[in-house]
Amino acid sequence: YTDPDAALALAASPAYIAERWEINNIDTMTSARTARVTELERQLQAASTVLVKNDGVLPLAQGTKVYIDSTNGVGLADYRKHIGTYGTAVETMDEADVIVIDCTQMNDAAELMIEDAVATGKALVIVTNCIDPNDWVMETGDAVLFMNFNRTPDHGRGTEGIIMTTEPIVYAELLFGIREPEGMIVKEIARDAAQ
Repeated sequence: YTDPDAALALAASPAYIAERWEINNIDTMTSARTARVTELERQLQAASTVLVKNDGVLPLAQGTKVYIDSTNGVGLADYRKHIGTYGTAVETMDEADVIVIDCTQMNDAAELMIEDAVATGKALVIVTNCIDPNDWVMETGDAVLFMNFNRTPDHGRGTEGIIMTTEPIVYAELLFGIREPEGMIVKEIARDAAQ
């Protein structure tokens, strides 16, 4: 049904073919792939991201102090690391110029993070990460990014520790304008809650 050697020849880096290592995080997975495969996938991630709203916040300027929080702790440390490539990832909302709230689910925790961010009066970017933005998110955020890239295997479960949505490096590049969100919403959005 599959030919592992053909798959390796197509997508694996020469280093990985020569010395196969355990793939247990996004960095070991990226280094096991060819540069071409990695770049194609990163282009797809940017192309599938939709800038739904922007009140002059995005792209962030180089050096911007960013506080980021997320409903999914798996990628948070990597998001902070890659945001630090272009800006400064800070530890508190008070230190930040811009606050980014990454929502992988819209629950009480997400709503509290967003409410805390709004209370600071600082620019707020809400990222709906594989969930549709709702009316409240649209009204509340100064910018809203809808990231719908998902490479979860069709059996529904990926390898623990591997981020199956937009990679942290691409996430940071989208925030800072290194890559541009190119996606479009392919369904009608109602003008108000009643519609």
